[in-house]
Amino acid sequence: MRYIAYMQLSHFPIRPAQPGDNAALIRLFTEAPIVTPSLSYALDRGPDYWALAQLQGEPHILAAGDPVLGTLSVLGETVMLDGQVQRVAYTADLRVAPSGRGTGLADALMRAGIETARQAYGEQVPIFTCVMAVNLIGLKKNANLGRDGVAHMQNVATFELAIVLPLSRPARTGRWQIRPATAADAESTWQLWQRVNQRRHLARVYPTLERWVQWWENTPGLGWENMWLAERQGQVCAFAGLWDQRALRRLQVTGEPALLRRLRPLWNRSRRLLRLPALPQTGEPLPVAHVVHLCVAPEAPLAFTPLLKTLLHALRKRNLSLLGLALDLRDPLYVQLRSFARSSSSMYLLSSAPPRQPAVYHLEIGLG
Repeated sequence: MRYIAYMQLSHFPIRPAQPGDNAALIRLFTEAPIVTPSLSYALDRGPDYWALAQLQGEPHILAAGDPVLGTLSVLGETVMLDGQVQRVAYTADLRVAPSGRGTGLADALMRAGIETARQAYGEQVPIFTCVMAVNLIGLKKNANLGRDGVAHMQNVATFELAIVLPLSRPARTGRWQIRPATAADAESTWQLWQRVNQRRHLARVYPTLERWVQWWENTPGLGWENMWLAERQGQVCAFAGLWDQRALRRLQVTGEPALLRRLRPLWNRSRRLLRLPALPQTGEPLPVAHVVHLCVAPEAPLAFTPLLKTLLHALRKRNLSLLGLALDLRDPLYVQLRSFARSSSSMYLLSSAPPRQPAVYHLEIGLG
């Protein structure tokens, strides 16, 4: 790969990461926390940094410096876009150590990421990235890509990144039968996934039933017992996975944010009744799981609320207390999410090649 032009933009050479960089990459993630208005946390991706990367897509991990002072991941993925199966690339996991900041390293990594994506998947490959709305520096650096003629990253969707609290009442299933999935549900859920994804951008493509089964059965923290589905008259109408990622990465609280300070009195009054673990203190892991592969048939949108309540109930049984998911603000399901107790942050989806057809976007924050 051609990194010469980007090496000149910072004091540190940019190169493909190697297995020997594993410990340095893990350390870099713990040294560079993520700060949002509601939460400040670091990611512990030990013991194997590549374990999650292999699940995110086809990974091209860049490293800068020796020892590593910065990193960026380029992830190739086959998704639905404009109603067609397409190859796209994501740039993600940008981290720069404190000693590397102010050197132009972040800009150099972003430019190298665009070049890497185009070399791997072609000059016209659509490139996507997510930036928190409060991350003004990240938004400026993406704007710099356009200023410099590298890539024009345009805002194509706004998401609510929600951390949902398991404080709702038990689900009233009504017309729905909600239950954990079994291997016998593989084909019906795969077919529903394919049908629903004709109407949304960036949902992952599973070209065969075998690939679908492999994902649910071989991904650490999943398995059919962690998929919940809603049926009506014997037909699967909706499903979602509850993904406990502690084998792959753990979120560690790095400061006492306002969210936890405000929530702790209510939480402490409710936790024994609801069988919730204690809220974490600074330095402790955040007891969070993620919604993965949320899929609701367009003719059954009201299945979403009892399905999400069921996931929250299952969350408590796993000694976890927070559930993360992201929804496009244009998603018809979003109005139901607003009825849940949650902490919210706005996140922008940027793209180098906006799609031609209007549609709701689908994001998996467990893979981001």
